[in-house]
Amino acid sequence: MKALLMVVGAALVFAGCGDKKAEVAKAPEAPANPALAKIVVKDPAPAAIGVKAAKADLKTGDKAVVEGKVKDFVEGAAVITLVDLSMKDCKQRGEGCETPWDYCCEDPKAMTAATATVQAVGDGAAPLPGSLKGVGTIDHLITVVAEGKVEKDDSGNLVIKASRIYVK
Repeated sequence: MKALLMVVGAALVFAGCGDKKAEVAKAPEAPANPALAKIVVKDPAPAAIGVKAAKADLKTGDKAVVEGKVKDFVEGAAVITLVDLSMKDCKQRGEGCETPWDYCCEDPKAMTAATATVQAVGDGAAPLPGSLKGVGTIDHLITVVAEGKVEKDDSGNLVIKASRIYVK
């Protein structure tokens, strides 16, 4: 009897196998922070400058409108890394990379000069809780325009405290 149950169980497990790929159940995503849905918009974006130009020209307190591609997300906070559009991700280079948004083919020093941090803060000073991933179709390598105030540190790192993020 035990052997019969094992055979029937094995038959059920392999019944769906074949040329079709098994569908993997995805865990439901946590609902987005409603405040993020107000910050991330699909309205036409205002004229923007690239990340490299922003790093070179803007100073703390300036109003910024900066365009770039999304590289990374910070877990638990509405923070992304933005990369200047002049940088080539692995997909643009024709590499078969599983994570083309890591820009692993670019020179690390060039990447430092071409990246900025965007914090979705709305009307506040601190980044809002929750991830920006999936809000308004934001994902890796999506082009966005961040509008907000600039903060720079002594090393020249650029942070945009965004009150608005436009998805292109």
